[in-house]
Amino acid sequence: MTLPRPLHFALFATLLIAWTAALLSPVPAGATEALGEDGSFAVGKSLHVSVYAAIMVLGGTLKPMWTREGWLAAVLVTHGALTEYFQQFVGRYMSVRDVLIDALGVFLGSAIVVVWRRRHTGMTGE
Repeated sequence: MTLPRPLHFALFATLLIAWTAALLSPVPAGATEALGEDGSFAVGKSLHVSVYAAIMVLGGTLKPMWTREGWLAAVLVTHGALTEYFQQFVGRYMSVRDVLIDALGVFLGSAIVVVWRRRHTGMTGE
């Protein structure tokens, strides 16, 4: 099943905008207390990987916006770095580790896009 292009783009844009807003907002007050330090770390970093992978998959499968996932991957890694930088102005901390975790999500999403294209469209991305 293929999504209509306007809906596909709307999902991609909505997730990107919502994730940007979440990253540039203060951490919710009870998040660490509710999950504990280790739980909060695991949930937060899993969320970073998952959301960046999802954004990459949505954007990488959106035609004709991105004909090569390399451009989108570079944009999303840059997005991760910029949001980390700007977090210091909203009461959060900037972390190179988080940029690397975001990049891991983008890489996983890229791998999913490559496999999906090969299986469903015959495209190799070349």
